[in-house]
Amino acid sequence: MINRFLSDDPTALLSAPIGEGFPPSLVAQRKRFREIRRAIEISERSLRRYFQSFAKIIANYAPTLALPFALDEFDDSVERVLGPEIIRTESELALVLDATLRTVVTLGADHAQLEPVLAGIDLAFDVDQVEVQRWLRSTRLELIKGINETTRREIASVLRRGQSEGWSMAQMAKGVEARARGMSARRARLIAQTETIRAYSKGALFAYEASGIVEGKRWVDGQVRACAYCSALHGRVVQLREQFAGGPFGGVEGPPLHPGCRCSIAPELSND
Repeated sequence: MINRFLSDDPTALLSAPIGEGFPPSLVAQRKRFREIRRAIEISERSLRRYFQSFAKIIANYAPTLALPFALDEFDDSVERVLGPEIIRTESELALVLDATLRTVVTLGADHAQLEPVLAGIDLAFDVDQVEVQRWLRSTRLELIKGINETTRREIASVLRRGQSEGWSMAQMAKGVEARARGMSARRARLIAQTETIRAYSKGALFAYEASGIVEGKRWVDGQVRACAYCSALHGRVVQLREQFAGGPFGGVEGPPLHPGCRCSIAPELSND
């Protein structure tokens, strides 16, 4: 169902009028999907601003960077010269990511209670549980680390090109900002969607474990144009704490299998 929410096209679930006889479970689903869509939009805007701020900071300080430089020297210069400003922008992004991940992992757990096989069962999920908070914290830290590493590589490639082609510092600054504008919208959307799927699936897994009766999980691609690897996983069942074999992507405990993945998971009960 999550892929419906992530689709750029209107769906019956999101747009159908609520009238007499409209299933309460679908009302709840639609409300939660709208909440997740808002969470994605907030994350996307924040990520886009972050990429552009990061690039502007480096562009403004470009004359202080030692030339010529290698990538590791560039990283050293960033930490030495731009440390306080980078930390400030990271902190602003971290606040948004914390709130978004917290919201979506809770929605994933709440939606798990709408599964027919879990109807009427108190899943006892609490976002403030130690295990949940530990996952939220580590996910946010890894996410920001990955964002920064990729952003620095992108910007360093512009600076190296400018160095080899004899650009002025003003040209380098413009080049860095142009690259940031070009990559920010695309990357922000991709990251926001991918990490929303990750948090949503993780919330469902936390809820399945809390139920005490779910022993396995089933991969659901739910997409018309799913990739070959996701299609191959569709319907596969593994134990709750077991990983799905994701081919070249390695083992994963649940979606996303890859950036932009829109798959989901479903609970499997014991046959006893």
